[in-house]
Amino acid sequence: MVTFAELRDARPNLWESAADDILDVSKQAERTADNIHANGVDPLVDHWPDHTGTLARDSLASCASRMVNAGILARGVATALDTLEDAIGIAQRMLVSATTFATSRNLTVDENGTVAVPDDTSAEDYSRAILWRDEAQSMIDDAVEAASQADRSCLDAITACSVDPDSVSSDTAREKQAQAVQAALKEMRNLLPDGQPPEEVRRWWAGLTPEQQLQLKRAVPVELADLDGLSKDVKRELTDSGRGYDPVETVRFAIANAENDELDIFGSILTPSGSSSSVTAGKQSAWIRRCPETSSIPTMRSHMNQATSATTQR
Repeated sequence: MVTFAELRDARPNLWESAADDILDVSKQAERTADNIHANGVDPLVDHWPDHTGTLARDSLASCASRMVNAGILARGVATALDTLEDAIGIAQRMLVSATTFATSRNLTVDENGTVAVPDDTSAEDYSRAILWRDEAQSMIDDAVEAASQADRSCLDAITACSVDPDSVSSDTAREKQAQAVQAALKEMRNLLPDGQPPEEVRRWWAGLTPEQQLQLKRAVPVELADLDGLSKDVKRELTDSGRGYDPVETVRFAIANAENDELDIFGSILTPSGSSSSVTAGKQSAWIRRCPETSSIPTMRSHMNQATSATTQR
């Protein structure tokens, strides 16, 4: 459970740096696998065709497979950390907005995040101060809870990817990575003020930076469009692509039908070999990418895009 003080003092940029470093490791592992095949496995097919050559090729192919799996799993971890940076950054903005709301109304906020009405508040102002206190406390509690949920989702994602690359197949590694992608999306969904009054939703949105607003538009466009309280302009940005269709409804349809094989007009959308490794995150990503003119459909930021697209490789 994340505390008020931990959220207030967190440094999300450190997770972004860690995600970038791990993504570099993933890319290096993938390059190593390609080099092993290009300079080791493939030449041996023509130049060492006997039984001993086969054993050598198998050994090199096993090393390449290990690198592939390590790269896939590392991308899953990078996705989790990158999204945690976004999620905690947004939760911090929520917390700042809540404490500013409280202090601007002469309320106090202690080190535990408890909002209180000062003892010297006049009887005339007390009733209104109580309403403000409850509203500010609700905002603080929501921010702390969102951070706690993001922290748990990130831990689940990292745990899923923390396996020995020698002990799993490439398909299993991709499934682990897809679990990390789903956990990352859950981190972003948990930030939304579902069920809150429209006024509080508007205040929450206004308290975010333009970059944070953009990340939410890309990560959870459907859920964001369904929020009661966002301005018409914001919803228009989500739903009006200027291309003659509604991107949000396109994404909604793709998510709803990701497992509907009767509508699978694209054939095998996960792996060139038609593997049965069907993971929802990969299917949803593939559906969206194959829809016509989807360049304007919101998608997760760079690490998320690379993680989901990796489920279609190799």
